[in-house]
Formats: sequence, C-alpha cells, structure tokens
Amino acid sequence: MPGAVVQAFVMLVMAETCCIVAEACEKYQAFDIGKLVRLIPGPLGSVTECLCNLVIWVGMFMCLVGYMIVSVDIVLPMVSSGPLDSRVVLIMISTACCLPLCYVNQQYLAFSSFLAIAVNIYLVLLVAYQFLVSPWTGEPSCTFGYGKGIVSLYSTIMMAVVMQMCTPPMYKTLEHRSVARFRKVVYTSYSFLFLLFTGFQTVALYAFGPLVPQDILVSLPGNVAGNAARLGMLGVILGVYPIMMIPMVAPILDAEWGGKSMASFTKAGIAVSGMVVAFFVTQLGVLNVINGSFTVVIIVTLAPGLVGLYLVEKNKIMMRLLIAMGAVTSILGFLLPENYVGDVQRACFWK
Repeated sequence: MPGAVVQAFVMLVMAETCCIVAEACEKYQAFDIGKLVRLIPGPLGSVTECLCNLVIWVGMFMCLVGYMIVSVDIVLPMVSSGPLDSRVVLIMISTACCLPLCYVNQQYLAFSSFLAIAVNIYLVLLVAYQFLVSPWTGEPSCTFGYGKGIVSLYSTIMMAVVMQMCTPPMYKTLEHRSVARFRKVVYTSYSFLFLLFTGFQTVALYAFGPLVPQDILVSLPGNVAGNAARLGMLGVILGVYPIMMIPMVAPILDAEWGGKSMASFTKAGIAVSGMVVAFFVTQLGVLNVINGSFTVVIIVTLAPGLVGLYLVEKNKIMMRLLIAMGAVTSILGFLLPENYVGDVQRACFWK
C-alpha cells in the first residue's frame, strides 16, 4: 500500500511538471528542453541548460550500463557451465553485439518499439500466471508498513517514467496541439502507468515473495516460458541500446569541431566505457536508484520549477517547494540506494 501511494504521487508530479513544460513550449514556441530553459533570465538559464545536458548524458550512459547488467542476468543462467560461464566474457560479447547496431540507420530498428511492448506484456502475463499456479508460500509480504526502502522506490519510479526532456518534441508533434489536449493525454497515460506498475508490483510479490531480486528476470522459471521472456528482453536491449546512444552523440554531430567521424569514434568510446563500468557494477536496482536520484533533481524538479517560476508564472510557493523536494529526495536517494526489504518486513503492521 505505501508503494502504491508513492507511485501515485510520482505519477502526479510527473504529469504536472510535463504540463508546465508544455505550457512554456506553447507560450515561447520553443520545442527543446535546452532552448526552453535557456530563456530563463540571467546566467541561471545557461547554467540550467548545461545541467540538463549533463544529466541527460550521464543518465543515458547509466542506462547503457544497466542494459549490460540485464543482458548478463538473462544469459548467465542459460550457460551455467562452459566457456561462456563468465560475467566479464558475457558483457564483452553483449557490447560487441550492440555496438555495430549503433552505426545502423535507425529506420531498420523501428521494430524495437513493438517488440518492447510485446515482451513487457508477455512478462506481466507470465508473472501473473506464476502467481496463479505457484504462489509464494513462505514468509508473507508486507501489505502495510514503512521503511527506508520507500526512498529507493521513489527514485526508481522517477527514473522509470521520466519524460520531461522528451515533452517539448512530443508536444510539438501532437495532433491539434493545445495544452489542454496534452494535459488530458499525459494524465491518462500516467494513470494507466500507475495501474500497470502497482498491478505488476502486487502479482510479483505474491508470486515470488518479499525477497524478490532487483532484476525479476532472475526469478522467472528456467523452463521454455521463462527463457522466452529472457530472450525477448535481450532482443529489446539490442533494439533500444543504439537509440539511447543517439542523444549522447547528437551534440558532437552538431558541433563545428565534430562530424560523423568524430561521432563514430565517440560511439565506440561510450560502448567500451559502459562495458568496463559494467564489469564492476552488478546491482541493477542500485544503479536505477542512483540514476533516478541524479535525474530527479535536475530534469524532474529544477528545470520545470524554474520554468514555472520565470516563464509561465506558476504559483511561486509551489514551484519552490517542487525544487526543494527534488533536492531533498535526490540527496536521500544517494544516501539510501538499497531496497532495505528487511526493514519493511520488520516494521510491518499488516502482512
């Protein structure tokens, strides 16, 4: 129940801050988050623009590292013995498979969006089926309690649904564009995400118990159905990896000193760097929490808060509270990156 409340609050903050950004886009006809925050008066605008670009770059890089972690979690249980039974070797192979796709024309990777939707729906159905046919019979999960894990949940959900940097181009291409229409679309979408996330959270806990690993793919059965979900997610990674690379190299392509050759070398450097980091970073959940903490303070709260203060004249008290909330929750996210499941189980009022 506290998890559902946190997710509802996150969806509300996300939806409203996206609408603030859309209002500013309509008012100033600026459809890029960098150009938008640059309109903030004084040096604050330039500083915010630099921070947004930095956070987007670092956030995308951490996503690439996360993909390597997931790919290992997928393949390693299938090769429990033999020459491929090595985390380092599998990460190197995954990088070698993903890097060439970064040089492929993106029109040939259009299938990845459909594949991602299909695989996620299949994953939800598989976990629900697991709950129905073989529910968890050990220590019951906590239905209502409290613990430090609420902080990591908040950061993880923030990372999972952040789209403020995508709002300007999405709003620009909205059919019959208007802020009211965009608000309806955004609130409807985040309402559906709330139902999807809380529903998946609930069936996963009843299927695998309170100590479910940070990467749920590890908990899936080792039969054909479970391996199909793992391999499907591997296909999603291959399709999404090069898309995540695009915003990282876009500034180099646009720069006077850059160009296609420099961008090509940069792609290889990013992939190799992500591979090396993945050698040492093994906890997907912790990586997501840190990424969410890093993202929330700039993209989710600071940029929309300043836009609301200076560009669309929102309530000043609410905008300052939004910025302050982002700073506090970001610090807490860095300090409390684990799930702390044991704390919740011990301080539980209702199991």
